[in-house]
Amino acid sequence: MSIFHRIIEYFLVLCFFIIGLIEIFLALVFETQFNPIFFGITLSTNLLETQEFLSFYALSPKVLFSFFVFSLLSFVFLFPKYNIIHLLHFTLKSHHSRLIGLILFLVIFIVLTPRIYSASLQGWLSQKNALFRYGNVITLTLIETNSYITQYKNLSQTLKENLAQREQNEILSNTLELPTIVLIIGESTQRNYMSLYNYALPTTPKLNALVKSGNLIVFDDVISPHSHTNQALQKVLTFSNYENTQIPWFMQQNILDILNLAGYKTHWLSNQEMVSIYGNVPEVISQRAQYTAFSSKNDSYRAGNLYDGILLSMLQDVPPSENTKNFYAFHLMGTHMTYRHRYPKAFAQFSPQTLKAHNLDTFVHSHQKLDDSQLETKSHYLNAILYNDYVVSSIIESFADKEALIIYLSDHGDEVYDFRDFAGHNESMGSRFMIEVPFMVYMSEGFKEKYPDIFTKVQQAKDKPFMSDDFIHSFLDLLGIVSKDSVSSRSIFSPSYNQNRARIFSGKDYDRDLKIHNTFKYNEVSIVPSRLWLHRVDEKAKFEDFKEKYRGFEIDVHFLANPTPYFDVGHDGEDSSINLNLAEMFALIQKQNIQHLSGGGG
Repeated sequence: MSIFHRIIEYFLVLCFFIIGLIEIFLALVFETQFNPIFFGITLSTNLLETQEFLSFYALSPKVLFSFFVFSLLSFVFLFPKYNIIHLLHFTLKSHHSRLIGLILFLVIFIVLTPRIYSASLQGWLSQKNALFRYGNVITLTLIETNSYITQYKNLSQTLKENLAQREQNEILSNTLELPTIVLIIGESTQRNYMSLYNYALPTTPKLNALVKSGNLIVFDDVISPHSHTNQALQKVLTFSNYENTQIPWFMQQNILDILNLAGYKTHWLSNQEMVSIYGNVPEVISQRAQYTAFSSKNDSYRAGNLYDGILLSMLQDVPPSENTKNFYAFHLMGTHMTYRHRYPKAFAQFSPQTLKAHNLDTFVHSHQKLDDSQLETKSHYLNAILYNDYVVSSIIESFADKEALIIYLSDHGDEVYDFRDFAGHNESMGSRFMIEVPFMVYMSEGFKEKYPDIFTKVQQAKDKPFMSDDFIHSFLDLLGIVSKDSVSSRSIFSPSYNQNRARIFSGKDYDRDLKIHNTFKYNEVSIVPSRLWLHRVDEKAKFEDFKEKYRGFEIDVHFLANPTPYFDVGHDGEDSSINLNLAEMFALIQKQNIQHLSGGGG
């Protein structure tokens, strides 16, 4: 064999070995395969995030053991003269090694990674060669990423050159002169772990106190459109939403440029990375601010390694503004994984023992106990939320003596062993815990006195359902700004707000398929997704037992002519009839007045 052929052989072997490791990892941890979303997130990740990601997921025992067995099998197939038994210091002739390797190969795929045969992954097994599939994913993602970076840079230059000329076309109305507007963008914070949202432990004492003061209004039913920062913020900070995906997000107007046109001095302060491998949405949009400051400018590895409290000192360094209208955006690291790195030791208040003492050591809707490692991770998350409470409330207090309107919203949430053995966020295995986020509005005493109508608007909106891809419509509405792209029915503060708009996440209708019956109670029973109907509801008792859990149900009906014609409820007809009239079932259903029920029988 020539050297060239051997190089090609080793190259292909290396490629497929790496692909095998990646596929095992993704199947075990995220129940998916390599895809554009995963690769795109990799491109927008800095070195510290990569290290934390790998240390949390790749170092788990099941992943490490699977990697070891896969590597061992690969060695057996590639180097048959070094058979596996010999490596274990036994004696066996080498011609048996391939048979042993085949047996172990079957073991790892049947016993160790059964998830790879799940229905959601069967499709890719029959697809083309994995090397070509990886090439397609990487190529398409790079093309798309290059496209938005190039086009957005061109668009940014155009906006700089034509800002003054565009004002009349961009802003249709600018009626209010609000002096101080603050937007705090959180990271990976799930609201269900905040005492502000009735969690059993005091994880948000300072924000709770602001609610009692009457200055902070908390919104109870807000979700994110995505479970990843890039995808979420490209909708939160621009007019992009799932209805207009045919227009790239970077071709839509954004909050900062609109505020610039409306006469605000815009400031962006961030404790996230200024640069990443291939850029990211917040970084691109932040460049539209007139003043930007990042906690780590030159070292991507340090980005996010500093606690969010640094933003308070960064605020002190902002040059005094002579402008009468000022906007400040704070981008937090929040409760981003790895959770133990998100707070100082002084905030290590919660521990696994705390969770056990308060009976918070099980999965939701289950008596199954969390193990020590899961409890440790959850307690770190609670401590991160406690520190986040301190940071957010401290930012608020920094503006308390001004006529200030302050909004806090997290980009998305994190699932933290809520109902399965998983912590983090991944849209391919999305759950409600990844998108149920805190959203609140603070108004200082001076602001409330001068703008009572805005205070009333906010109060009246706090219980309405909302998805944050409509944030820009609501935000501008509150500021009295009407852009050419503003739609009043998309503003939660508008009298014409459409509360019935479907809130879609990961291809699912949140309200029908993901939301629990009572969103505000963490321990409520979940409703089964609307696409699953209860089979053979052929007696009243069965309907009564399951009416709170299912939205759809099937009733078997036969028409019986004798002695009096009627529709008989039952699966097998007259021989097994219990003499239940369909009219009785309908009467029972109508008496219930259950809003989530969506169908009758067949």
